Formats: sequence, C-alpha cells, structure tokens
Amino acid sequence: MNLVPVFAVLHIALYGFYIALFQWLIQHWKFFAIDGVTKRQLTVFFLLKVAAGIILTVVYTYYYTDQSKTDIYRYFNDSKIISSLLFHHPFVWLRVISGIGIYDAEIFRHLLPTLYFSHSEADIVTNNTLIIRIASIFNYFSFYNIYTDTLFFNFTSFVGITMLFKVLKKYFREFPQLLFIPLYLLPSVVFWSSGMLKEQLVFTFLGPLFAFSLCTKDEGNYK
Repeated sequence: MNLVPVFAVLHIALYGFYIALFQWLIQHWKFFAIDGVTKRQLTVFFLLKVAAGIILTVVYTYYYTDQSKTDIYRYFNDSKIISSLLFHHPFVWLRVISGIGIYDAEIFRHLLPTLYFSHSEADIVTNNTLIIRIASIFNYFSFYNIYTDTLFFNFTSFVGITMLFKVLKKYFREFPQLLFIPLYLLPSVVFWSSGMLKEQLVFTFLGPLFAFSLCTKDEGNYK
C-alpha cells in the first residue's frame, strides 16, 4: 500500500487546522486589537504572507532542485536531524538545543551529518543555528512538513511585524494606514519575511526590539 497520498492528505489537513488556529488568534487575541486596523485587514495581511511562504517554498522545491544548495532545505534537513535526536539521544538533543557544551566531541559527532549546523559558531557568515533550532522545535508540531514549518514562521514574523506597527503607529496618529505599505504590502518585505529564511527572524525580532528600546528610553526620561 502506498502511504504517500495518505500522509499528503494528513499534512494538508494539519496545515488547514493551523491556518484556522492562527486566524482565530488574529480575531480573538487582544494583541491584534489595534485602533485604525480591522481584523479583516490583518487577516488579509496574514494570508498574503501565507501565500508568499507557499510560493517561496514551491520555487525552492521545484525550480532550485538541489536541496544541498538552497537555504530553506539546508535549514529544514538539518532541523530534521536535530529533531530526531530527541527520540534517540535526548541528552544530546538538550545540549544541542541549549547550546551548552555543543562542541564536545561526543555531542558534536551527532551534528556532523548536518550541512549548516556543524559550522563554527564563530563563523558569522554561515551561522544559521538559531533558525535551525527553531525549525527543529516546529517539526514536532508539523510532523516534519516544510510547508507547515513555514506557516509557523509566517505567524511568528507576522506577530513581530504587527508589534513593530504598534510601536510606530504613534508617529502616524492621523494616518496609521500609511504603515501598511512598508510593513505588510511591500513585495520584498512580504516575500523575504514569509519563508524559512534568516531574514524572517529579523522581522520577527524587530518589533520586540523596538518596543523594548522605546520602553527603556521612556523609563530613562522618566527617571
């Protein structure tokens, strides 16, 4: 019996479940209650990112077919190796995820099959460990499906961008909708913040970074 179609249907069903869950969060989470922005607009912006994530993954799957040379599949394939450690070597997995003693010989030998993760932490250019660690956690909820992992990244970056919108909104009190273009609608931002790429993490953390910086600045002025 060929189980491939069965697993495909299950992955599609799981993908649909998570899309519904994330849309429910957009509709009901107080974080997304923003003056001047409707929940329908936020839903459209999120689905735009979802579509961009699917397109990016399809391009990297069917056009750039050498997975050893495409970033998203290097990250994804490395994450699968790390995820599997939890079931066979849980202590090693904990060390890898935490980064504690990761370059001990006994620990590092489990990372030798990876394409990116085994690079030195000191190598800034090829240091891709954070996104691989995150993807390896996502794998347990996506059942090792790259499209569902990408959907998770879609939502985390959407939260980060929305937080950035809320931070910048006070500088655009009369026309906050102007921020829609650079944050939600600019093609380059939508595309590069919607896939399993390091650029996605930049957009995820920009919002919290700006929010923290402004809070620290305000506290300093208050004192």
